[in-house]
Amino acid sequence: MPRPPSPTTAGEAREAWFLAGSSDEQAEALEALGRLGGRGDLPEAREAVATLVELSHAAVHPRERVPVLRALGRCTDQAFAVPSLVSLLDDPDPDVVEASLDAVGRIGSPFGGAWVARWLDRSRREPPPERVLGTALLALARTGHPSTAERVRHAWDRGLVDATTAHLAMAEGVLAHLWDEAKAHLRDATAAPAAALHLAVTRHPDLPTLLDPLLTGPDPSLALLAHALLESLRPKARDQLLESVAEAHPARRRRLARGLRAWPEAEVLEAWRAACGLDDDIVLLAVAMDAGIPVLQDEALAYVVERDPDAVREALRRVHTPTAALIGHLPAWMAHPDEGVATAAVRVHSNLLGPDRIDQLEGLAASPRTALRVEWIRVWQNGFMAHRDAAGRVPLPHGDRVRLVSGLRAFMAVDPSPEVRRMAIYCAGNLGLSELGDDVARVLHRSVDALDRRAAAIAIAQMPAARHLGLLADLLARDVDVRLSRRLVLATIRCLDGAEVPPGLADTVADRLVDADPESRPDLLDLLGRAAGPAALDRLREATRSGVHRQACVAISALGRLGLDRALDVLLPASAHPDPERRLRAVEALGRVPGTVATDRLACVLADPCEPRDIRRAALAALGARQQAPTGVRVDPEDPLAGPIFALLRDLADRSLSAADLDRRLARAVPALDPDALERAHPAALQSLRTAEYLHAAVDLPPGLDAAPPVLFWVKGLEVWLNGVLAPRLASLASRELKAALRALDERWGTLKPHLAPRWDDARLPGNRGDLYHALVHDTVSCAPHGFGRAQLGLRALAAVLLACVDPPVACGIACWSSPLERSAVEDLANGLACLANQRNPLTHRRVGRAEDNEPVRELALACAGAIARMS
Repeated sequence: MPRPPSPTTAGEAREAWFLAGSSDEQAEALEALGRLGGRGDLPEAREAVATLVELSHAAVHPRERVPVLRALGRCTDQAFAVPSLVSLLDDPDPDVVEASLDAVGRIGSPFGGAWVARWLDRSRREPPPERVLGTALLALARTGHPSTAERVRHAWDRGLVDATTAHLAMAEGVLAHLWDEAKAHLRDATAAPAAALHLAVTRHPDLPTLLDPLLTGPDPSLALLAHALLESLRPKARDQLLESVAEAHPARRRRLARGLRAWPEAEVLEAWRAACGLDDDIVLLAVAMDAGIPVLQDEALAYVVERDPDAVREALRRVHTPTAALIGHLPAWMAHPDEGVATAAVRVHSNLLGPDRIDQLEGLAASPRTALRVEWIRVWQNGFMAHRDAAGRVPLPHGDRVRLVSGLRAFMAVDPSPEVRRMAIYCAGNLGLSELGDDVARVLHRSVDALDRRAAAIAIAQMPAARHLGLLADLLARDVDVRLSRRLVLATIRCLDGAEVPPGLADTVADRLVDADPESRPDLLDLLGRAAGPAALDRLREATRSGVHRQACVAISALGRLGLDRALDVLLPASAHPDPERRLRAVEALGRVPGTVATDRLACVLADPCEPRDIRRAALAALGARQQAPTGVRVDPEDPLAGPIFALLRDLADRSLSAADLDRRLARAVPALDPDALERAHPAALQSLRTAEYLHAAVDLPPGLDAAPPVLFWVKGLEVWLNGVLAPRLASLASRELKAALRALDERWGTLKPHLAPRWDDARLPGNRGDLYHALVHDTVSCAPHGFGRAQLGLRALAAVLLACVDPPVACGIACWSSPLERSAVEDLANGLACLANQRNPLTHRRVGRAEDNEPVRELALACAGAIARMS
């Protein structure tokens, strides 16, 4: 059967997404929507963005939702999509959060940047994964948020992001911070492109000299990059400004506008004033605001004070910094006769000043203008949604909550404007105001306005309660409004969580499935799996064979939720389906089905190196939840999932030895070791040493358990412990002069061996080959540009630091450290650390995997532990 042509309108793309026969066809539909949504202010662009926003809520599974969010990221300058994106920043799946952050940054709204900044504030106690944090910082930079430099510096200083991410964020923001680090990173092949870009876009005064080594170096890609960067430099700020105005693409225009930050402010202001007579001054105004320069923002705001409302709205839409001049203008603009200007001014007040000054807007609640009453509600909603705590709760003070609940109840009951009533309903749901649950339910039950009822169903889904299930089930059985029915299904799914299924719900759902439209059918299948009626299994088994991809995927997940082994005849073939999303859904579903058949199939998926990593991770998670050791799974050191697989096998192994037993074994083997003291000072080190000792002692390992991992944990434990012991001294090496002194050792390190380590023995562990001594200084020098104390140093770097800094010193400028150990003991410790680090190397991992080789590794690790204990 030939595939249908690619969609050309938002309506066609929407239909194609819901009716797609595979994830590839869904991707084509999203490609069309993203392309249409990036077409500026055209009506078809707004329709495409609105469609993507709806799909982002319809797609609940991360595998389905992330591509929708990626498509939204192509809709540059479509700020009305931002609220839906930021509502997903608390999603439990990091891929969804990362995709949402990326889309906010690519859309580029200052409003979005403010939300990302508040999300980062909530994340400080428990930082997100590095890739998610890096995406958040890039999003901040792309939106021009004024706190970008401070936040990137904070993340860099604490080792939360790598050099490439830090420099890319600084380059996107055109921020002259981390210049010293960027110059050092030009010598690092991995970070050099980002560092060079950072120095170039911020117009470092010594740029030609700094990039000359790249131009003449051996790497042609770096040489070409350096050449292009030098060629792209503009001679004057006016040239940069005019090029920004001439650029048609909004994302490229914003990036060029931010480039004005690299010029002296006086020169930028002079260029702006000279250009103010241009015909297209709306674009010039947008460039001035997008530059993110506070004094230029003030100049632009002064320019629009007496101009037409279109110019004022354009300026307010792009405001980024709460300067005194802006705050002075806001009262007049909030009272502006043009409703669009007044609304935009209220949003600026809420966005930049936050909920702390919400009392200044109290008069809006009684405004005769409908738009301003709506904005008063939205101010409360957005202000407090953006300040959720770590548990996702809205931190509304009790007095404010009482006042807001009273106001929203009155709006829902008596306000003449349907828009105000609906905004009050949405606000109740978005803030989780359970006190209004019954009020919202009454609207759902009694209102004659279809849009009010749909809003009420959405709000109930956001503050679910089991007491609403009876009403929802009753309405679902008799309501004919298709759009309302979809929202009723979603609300019922949320309210069912942990609650008793109402009688007859499964039959109602089955009846609705008979003539359901393609958009409603997946949600009904999901609900059928939760209602679990007698006919659920057969109907879901049939739906898994549907030619409509989304229906089949939802049915597979719903079958898994039933947890019946009678579904295996469908789930097993689905786990080998050509479409990766169906395989992922089937693997997740098999994790809920009891029995060894499902376990064995999950083990096969995990052991298959050709499967995509996310599907193998799903199999790994399912096996871990079953607490059943899989057969036939071995740990390949080169497998990206080697660590998590080993952790699973270790966790499922015999747990006959307790932590106290292991502490006693370690204390007997290392008399200088005090496990209690080590646990207080460096708990992670003791945990790693315990794990290594446990793995060494556990002779009855389950099938498939590799004997190699003890060395991994010996090395990790010693690294963490020694880094902690040396932390105050490592900090003393962070100065520029001492870094240079360490780098100076590189050329003469080999000649120092007879002086520093005359007792060095490369063969202290069997199988070592080559000169281990020569590798030490290279690891240390590579750490120097990043700063000591930022992250854990490896064993080789620690060994070199010990040899270089413990009496006698070996280089001019390196301070001498005293040590409780004799010089010979320091040499032995450094030698042992180097040997263990070599055993940790993946190239020798398989050799260490022989159980008989673990004993000498353990003996050497314990000897090193004894030396470190005497240093503590």
